[in-house]
Amino acid sequence: MKGFYLTAEGEVEEKWIDINGHMNIAHYVALFDKGTFAMLEKIGIDSTSLKENLPTVVASRIYVAHRKELMFGDPWELWSGFASISKTTLTISHRLISNSSSRAVCDIKGEVISPVTRKKDNLSDETAELAQSYLVKGLRDRFAVVGQL
Repeated sequence: MKGFYLTAEGEVEEKWIDINGHMNIAHYVALFDKGTFAMLEKIGIDSTSLKENLPTVVASRIYVAHRKELMFGDPWELWSGFASISKTTLTISHRLISNSSSRAVCDIKGEVISPVTRKKDNLSDETAELAQSYLVKGLRDRFAVVGQL
């Protein structure tokens, strides 16, 4: 997937299947969460930075769209990248693929906060610059405000 990064891969486990015979939404969200932490690690936001009380990112909005069911045993790949970066927010976009077919997409808008005060904060210049290198060129941020109301 051009511009995206492989952040996780595996097979749908039997315990992930719900009463409808396909992968339950809770497991889609868990995979998207896994991809989110993989992308944050790429820009230095991880358990080490949190121990140092450096700014972190928390989800403020989530968009999920299912395209095609995932069933027990299906192989999957999770591809992730940034749709936008600013000092105070970022949007991570995920694509869940199986057998060359899009199964689900997820966009997560994150707000930068202080792990100490739990209030809004800013990414360091270095972190924001590093994150820019993981932007998916041409990808629209679905949470961006266009125009005035």
